[in-house]
Amino acid sequence: MAADRNDYRVAIDALKDILRAQKLTYRDIAKALGLSESGVKKIFSAEDGSFQRISQICRLAGTTLPELFQGLKSEMTDFTFSIDAQEFLLKNPRAFAIYWRLVYERMELSSAQKMAKLDDKEAFKILRQLDDLGLITLLPEGKVKVPPVQQIRWVGSGPLIEKLYREWGGQFLQSVAKPDLEAHKLFLIRYMKVFPKTYEDLVRAQRELEVEFVRRGIQDMRTGSPALVHLRWVAGIDDSSFMGS
Repeated sequence: MAADRNDYRVAIDALKDILRAQKLTYRDIAKALGLSESGVKKIFSAEDGSFQRISQICRLAGTTLPELFQGLKSEMTDFTFSIDAQEFLLKNPRAFAIYWRLVYERMELSSAQKMAKLDDKEAFKILRQLDDLGLITLLPEGKVKVPPVQQIRWVGSGPLIEKLYREWGGQFLQSVAKPDLEAHKLFLIRYMKVFPKTYEDLVRAQRELEVEFVRRGIQDMRTGSPALVHLRWVAGIDDSSFMGS
């Protein structure tokens, strides 16, 4: 089955990112599929090809073709932590640390494990628990499959979400709420009295800005480039006075 040229190249480029993250080489793929290494290189350099072959390589990388394209969706995807997952992550801060670094920061397992100060036995136990909660997928030989890079919006509430919003928002403000902030950082504090229409327009513009730059951030993350930098962004607008009522 020949794929549409654009779809094929999009799928191949996304698959390259996954293989890079899994540290799977063309030689590994060739050996697993009974192909020559040059034959595998042709698959990845071609302008069109077989979805069946891509599907085989996906399985080798611990994913599926539908999941591959799901990860390329440009629209925002709602995600809700179950109460069980929230309670587990709250009680196990090192589990949350390794989950966050694997799924959101796209860190390699060895690096995330080291930063969480976990030995192999402790790390495997946590990974198995995260797998049981549906937050990651634990693969044979201790490898981990995480959800694809995509636009995520946390929805719903619960103890973990409330804690993160409260603590991370406070930490961020403590870090950047300064009048002499460094040039590469930004913090704005404003007060105005405006018509309701102006207020609504500002809220809408903020949401549109979020959609645009989250989209661009996802595109950047999918490249797997080592040149990427962290970006924290906290925004808030309400109809209150700083001086209270």
